Amino acid sequence: MLNESNLPSHLWHEAILYATHLLNRSPSSAINFEIPIIRFGMSLNLHKIKIFGAKAWMVNIPRGSKMEERAKEVRMVGYAKPGYKLYDPITDTVVTSRDVRFYETDIRYIEMDTEPKTMRYIHVDNENDKNENTRITERQHTPNENEGNENKTADEIQT
Repeated sequence: MLNESNLPSHLWHEAILYATHLLNRSPSSAINFEIPIIRFGMSLNLHKIKIFGAKAWMVNIPRGSKMEERAKEVRMVGYAKPGYKLYDPITDTVVTSRDVRFYETDIRYIEMDTEPKTMRYIHVDNENDKNENTRITERQHTPNENEGNENKTADEIQT
């Protein structure tokens, strides 16, 4: 579920709780294809079942002024009483709310990073053992900078 929804791996425990929630509402061959929660005297209500990782909007959020946002984009990661557990990618937290609007056709989470990540490479080239001729080369790398260079060696790529 985490791989399909592309949510962060630190939400693994929420995925396990969600899977357990579904299993407890599914027929089990161990008890003659009865549904476990019905067998133990609880009522079955399937209208709250949503897709793990589904895009949702948490509405009626507290706001400081009239001009601030009225809703916040989140991802559904589980169930709470009352409401749903929702992952907020901006604050990297799981919040609980019952005032939620779901868009279950959009289950793929894409990180909202707008800045390209850069990596800093430092290459130290010692000509001899006495460190008399030491050359230091420093350069920045952005993700699309070396497209098509997959089969080249580091010396062929370095400028």
